[in-house]
Amino acid sequence: RSNDDDPWVLVSEDDGDTWTSLRANLPAGSTRVIREDHLNEDVLYLGTEFGAWVSIDRGLSWGELSGEFPTVAVHDFALHPTLPEVVLATHGRSLWILDVTPIRQMTEEVREKQTWLFDPADVRRAVRRGMERGASGTRRFVGEDPEDDATIYYLLRSKAKAVKLTIADPSGEILRELEAPDQSGLHRVAWDLRRAARTGERGSRGRSLPAGRYKILLEVDGSRLEQDITLEDEVPSSEAMGRAASLDDPLGAKHE
Repeated sequence: RSNDDDPWVLVSEDDGDTWTSLRANLPAGSTRVIREDHLNEDVLYLGTEFGAWVSIDRGLSWGELSGEFPTVAVHDFALHPTLPEVVLATHGRSLWILDVTPIRQMTEEVREKQTWLFDPADVRRAVRRGMERGASGTRRFVGEDPEDDATIYYLLRSKAKAVKLTIADPSGEILRELEAPDQSGLHRVAWDLRRAARTGERGSRGRSLPAGRYKILLEVDGSRLEQDITLEDEVPSSEAMGRAASLDDPLGAKHE
């Protein structure tokens, strides 16, 4: 704030004896916070006065978080200890959660590949039993449940002639084929944890698959990549359900 709009971002690898600038391709604008990923030290998250930036090569170059993320000051980052998620704290535009699965796995080896299928996060599917019972009207409070989807990421360095993305069981039987773009770039595909609809089944959607381990298969112009994904059912404990039931009537009033 002293007529200096340069982004001051530096790193020391020798406990502060010497410092190296990480400005690289950052535009003018003051910086507020920088965090190193706890699983990949080459991944850096940078909060500035005018948005957020990410580096996958330890500050040699930066990419801006765009899309739906607003041009707003980013004051801090919180890295989830177990999930591949980073929370961005802004001033006046709420909290934003970023899935960093492909960013965290974007190693030097991956950056040299023409095609890559990223290791997906395992899915915990919430099994809700009796959570909406109790009083209705003003005493009934029900939030919006998250979608029970698995997120699959893959990378194409150039446009492909043919791309096929399928889900299989451990024996290799194909259960579902998903729509897969063939354009160059990083692609995100959501799988609703269902198999393909069988002949004679009601409706256009297949049945939900049971908990277990499945395979994700990506075929691109004759090459094939594979990753495993685990689906778990997370049943609410009796203690948690008891607390939820007690919230139906926090005043303990009797109803007739």
